[in-house]
Order: sequence, then C-alpha cells, then structure tokens
Amino acid sequence: MTKRNGWAVMFTAVLCAAVAQAHEGHPHIMGTVVAVDPHHIVVQTTDGKNLSVLVDKDTKYRQGDKAAAAADLKVGDRVVAEVSGTGDSLTASDIRFAPTAAHQGIEGHEAHQQH
Repeated sequence: MTKRNGWAVMFTAVLCAAVAQAHEGHPHIMGTVVAVDPHHIVVQTTDGKNLSVLVDKDTKYRQGDKAAAAADLKVGDRVVAEVSGTGDSLTASDIRFAPTAAHQGIEGHEAHQQH
C-alpha cells in the first residue's frame, strides 16, 4: 500500500507542476528588484541572473492582494512578473510584489512618527 501511495503522490506532483508551468501560457520571472525606473525594472532572479523587464501603461501592479501603482514598487521588493517576449525584449503584463521587511519597517516607522 505504501508503494502505491508513493506513486500516487509522485504522479500528483508531476501533474501539478505541469499545470503551474502552463498558467495562462506566459512565462514568469521571480526574484528581487535591483533597479526600477518608469520604463523598466531589473530583477535578480532566484538563480542570480539580472533580467531587464519593460513596463508600460498596460502593466498592472499588485502588492499582495491589493491593486498598486508603479511608484509603490521599490528596489529590494520581491516580485513575480508575468512577461511576454523573448531574450532582451521582455515586457511585463502583471507584476505582483511584496516589500521586504526593511521596507515595511521604514514605512511603519514613518507612520508611527506622524501620529
């Protein structure tokens, strides 16, 4: 019975990985923002490579579960960007990000000082 359960778990894991990879047919870039300007962001990926990703008026930003603006994205934030294009011509359609603990501490400290 244990051997059968092991195969079932392995099959489920492979199936889930295939579904996640095919999500909407767009590749995703995950990593940390190392540079940001009005036209692009540079993301240091989880394997240590720096990738430049173009942003435009159609790029949507989400901080956690909430809508955000481009100005909310900061160097050091962790991101998952849904991109289209190839090579040096990647354009983000969606950028989801979470500020680092350091950014949260700074914002919390500034809010505390205002009270």
